[in-house]
Amino acid sequence: MFAKIAPYLKDPLILIGFFLFVSFLFLRSLVTKGIIPTLARGQGFKILKIILLYGFIIGLCLIGLGFGLKYKELSKGEQKNIVGMLSKELDGNISVIGELKRNTETFLNQQIMLSQLLRTKGIKILPVMFPQENLNLDKSVNTNDLARQAFLNLIRTGLATNRTEGQKLDEFSKALLKTINSVKNTNESLRDSIRKRYKFTSEVWQSNLLAYKKVNIIDITLFQKAYVQQDNIRNDYEIVAKATINFENSLLEYFKTDNELTWDKLAYVLSLERNSYELIVEYSKNLVNTMTDLNDMKTNLNKNIALL
Repeated sequence: MFAKIAPYLKDPLILIGFFLFVSFLFLRSLVTKGIIPTLARGQGFKILKIILLYGFIIGLCLIGLGFGLKYKELSKGEQKNIVGMLSKELDGNISVIGELKRNTETFLNQQIMLSQLLRTKGIKILPVMFPQENLNLDKSVNTNDLARQAFLNLIRTGLATNRTEGQKLDEFSKALLKTINSVKNTNESLRDSIRKRYKFTSEVWQSNLLAYKKVNIIDITLFQKAYVQQDNIRNDYEIVAKATINFENSLLEYFKTDNELTWDKLAYVLSLERNSYELIVEYSKNLVNTMTDLNDMKTNLNKNIALL
């Protein structure tokens, strides 16, 4: 019998009640057996009996309250069930991060391809207009200054009026526009601005918010942190995808056949190129770190559940 009750005695409230119960039971026994002499005045003895009676009742009430609180707690099985559902939801969200990672690699590869094309050495005008310095993220640059200097160099070297190099640039422009148009629809699809394809779920988390306070088999705040990370990753993905598309659109506009190539328009393109490249590189690092954190969390979670 005691073996069944013993686990409940770990609760502080039950321990207090049990102590009071035993104490008053002991005192009551002393009085009823006459070990403590009867008080001279009958009224004093009545008061003592009242104290013992209420003390006995208080002890019983505390024990009952403790058992009631213990009953309201989630069993380990119930906690494991909730944590298991959260774990499955985490699996699905980790899969979404994997898709975002692949998409980001696509954006990065396109960025690298376009940046290399814009600096084709066989067309002498291009490396002047698009200096490699613009892609050096370790160095602070002013794209307005780069564009002004580029046009000054074109004039100084005579490339600005070189007909042969001008024709090469025209042919390059046509080829570049075709290349960008071939991937434009794909990038818009990967962007998923209405968030139908790359969507993190939180139904399990939201539907069990009240129960998490009763979960003590794991640190539930780890899941809270994970959902915040996922929201940040998805919001940042939208920024990266938009920046990539804006850069490509700026190239479409700049290299249109009827467009006049001016330094201020070039400065705008250089600005978007650098911004897009910087965002992709930084986002890629955050994406990898987040995926590593969530996978480590998943591994530790599975180990802890297995030990229960």
